[in-house]
Amino acid sequence: MRENLVIDRDLEEKTQKLKNKFHTCFKWVHLLFTLDFRSGFKRLVEEYGQVVTEKINECLRLRHNIENRNSSLDFKKEIFRNIVNQINLQGRSADVTDKIMEEIEEKQPFRDGKIGWFPEYFLDEEASGIKFLDKFADRKKEKIIEISNQLRFKSVADWIINLHNLRQRGQTVMGPKSDDDFLKEHGYFDRVPIDVHSQRFLFRIGILHYYSEKYQPNPSKFFSTNYNEKYESFQKALVSFCRDFLSGIEIGGFDLAKNPGIVDLIIWRHCAESEEYHCKNICGDQPKCHRCCLKDSCLQYLLEVKRHFK
Repeated sequence: MRENLVIDRDLEEKTQKLKNKFHTCFKWVHLLFTLDFRSGFKRLVEEYGQVVTEKINECLRLRHNIENRNSSLDFKKEIFRNIVNQINLQGRSADVTDKIMEEIEEKQPFRDGKIGWFPEYFLDEEASGIKFLDKFADRKKEKIIEISNQLRFKSVADWIINLHNLRQRGQTVMGPKSDDDFLKEHGYFDRVPIDVHSQRFLFRIGILHYYSEKYQPNPSKFFSTNYNEKYESFQKALVSFCRDFLSGIEIGGFDLAKNPGIVDLIIWRHCAESEEYHCKNICGDQPKCHRCCLKDSCLQYLLEVKRHFK
């Protein structure tokens, strides 16, 4: 009990510090309405347009196979691997997922063009060789078992289309972030996942401040300890930003106002560290503002400039 109280107190202190930082920025709220978000994002599109277009084409290949009801065993394996990857790794390195899939295939669950049901395989970690990465291992195993059972009775295409319909109604299967990221990666660009990179980005450049001032007078939802409430608040801000500022800006023929998932592809490459995916880690844990093509449209950068020249 004492330990829980300490943890809760630490969480409250950290949350209060974030709120204080957020409210301090409101002294400069007039800056929000002079920031040219649209021009700034155009520069990001120019910076990452080519690599993001390549990623879009990769996602569209999967979307095409889904809509054309590809029933090949190879496609089913690819989709199931992607499901396992989402549940187990949350977008981190796929090395462990490769190991898992090798172990799964040795058990031959893919028979007669169908994905078999193998709960005993996942429940026995020692026998399976699966090493889930965190304290949620049991929950992840149960979710993979649940989905593998669903895929006994419907095609992977029907499962994905149903997943998209559920997310449109605010329901989840793997979890909101995993569902949205999975759908985005399979060509459903109307879905946009929210992760630590997009949260930092939205806060730093001033998008959260803008929408807190315009639509949501109570900014505390952005700092909520309720994951779903916080996730939905960030997601609403990003979708609103795309609709209000990015209309007519296209990549690969897609209007970014209607395809926030593509905006996420840009933000991730600007913020994350993965060189394999041409990420530049500009707006990462330690922002490199002097190298950022967005700095003239960024609230944090302008506040720092004003602070140094007081």
